Amino acid sequence: MKLLELTKIAEQKDRLFSQQTDAELQRHIHSKNEFKQQHEVLLSTLLLEQQQLHLTATKEHKRVVKEFIPMSTPGYDDPTKDHSGPAACQARAVSPDNQYSSRLLNARRCENFDD
Repeated sequence: MKLLELTKIAEQKDRLFSQQTDAELQRHIHSKNEFKQQHEVLLSTLLLEQQQLHLTATKEHKRVVKEFIPMSTPGYDDPTKDHSGPAACQARAVSPDNQYSSRLLNARRCENFDD
């Protein structure tokens, strides 16, 4: 008789432990899903902010370039004009056609005009 009672008690403990484990597992799964959703929201927010910053930086860069280099610089294309002044240095220093070393050299020349 005692063996039967002990077996029933052991089975009850196993069921109780199993129920508690299942409940903990469900809480863990629910918590993991919440974290996953929060992570996705944060990633989406960061991506949107990065895109907005890139767009703003691109617009600002275009604006600065337009202000810095007028589209029609008087005398710039005229080979008889002297292109050694500060304006010529500015135009050469930001020209995408020049090599890096050429831009660096022109920037150094421009420094001499400021002195």
